[in-house]
Amino acid sequence: ELLARAPTRSGRELGNLVSAGGQLFTQATTELRGFRSRGEVERQIAADLSRDSHNPAALAARGELALHDGRINEGLHDLQAALEVAADPRSQTLVVETLLERLRVDFAAHQQVIPELERLASEPAQQIRLIRTIAEGLQNSGDNREAFRRYLQLLTFDDLSQLRHSFSDTWSVRLDRWVQGQLSRLYETVSAEEQAALEEDVTEAVQTAIDSGQLPMLLRLASTFRQQDAGRTAEQAATGLVDPDEHPLLAEQLFLKQRADGTPSQQLAATTRLIRLYTDAERGMLVRDLLDELTSVRT
Repeated sequence: ELLARAPTRSGRELGNLVSAGGQLFTQATTELRGFRSRGEVERQIAADLSRDSHNPAALAARGELALHDGRINEGLHDLQAALEVAADPRSQTLVVETLLERLRVDFAAHQQVIPELERLASEPAQQIRLIRTIAEGLQNSGDNREAFRRYLQLLTFDDLSQLRHSFSDTWSVRLDRWVQGQLSRLYETVSAEEQAALEEDVTEAVQTAIDSGQLPMLLRLASTFRQQDAGRTAEQAATGLVDPDEHPLLAEQLFLKQRADGTPSQQLAATTRLIRLYTDAERGMLVRDLLDELTSVRT
């Protein structure tokens, strides 16, 4: 009977399992690995802590075993105590994952762990999950503006488009698209007075993205808020910021859109940049058409 399934720390397949002499071994094509019994591990932990009650490795091991048994408070206490003595990536990850799950399950009851999570969540994926959990908790509790600000904060992560939001076992969407949807829905469901406040937050986010040269952030803001002045400002800034050598297809898309929707001076600038882009790509027919257009305009 299979009672539980968990990945190995290394992610490697274990191979064949062999039990001999009270010990467990795994046999793969390239290695043979042995595992101590739980009783032996617990005796080692007890001996280590009897010599030094602040031994970080022993505290971390005892805390991990407690978490595995479902004794969450005891496990967290030991892991947090271990981290106070010495930094350890695995202990830090276990604390972050455990506190995040508590916050997700009951946001109102566990908001006090947010400062600790903000201090310990050092990996982008952890930070994204934390901010998302906070945003959803705030939204569910009716604090729309703070939730909106947290969703905006998520758009600053370049890695956001690499993650997925799952609706079911078969349906998922890119996380940046999901966040954009949350922002749009929040904006559409609040009062006109609240919308004005949210627009101030969008304008501030656009200016911050412009000042720091965050092209992905500008593109997401432009896509989400294309009907607002701030969204159009973000698109104009992205058009000026994009590097045609690095992102030729995106540059072409932005230049063409500015030719269609921009002011006369913006249209001229977009046409000039398109000519340069098409020249570098050796697309002579398009270059000729644009040059003919410029000539006719001047005439």
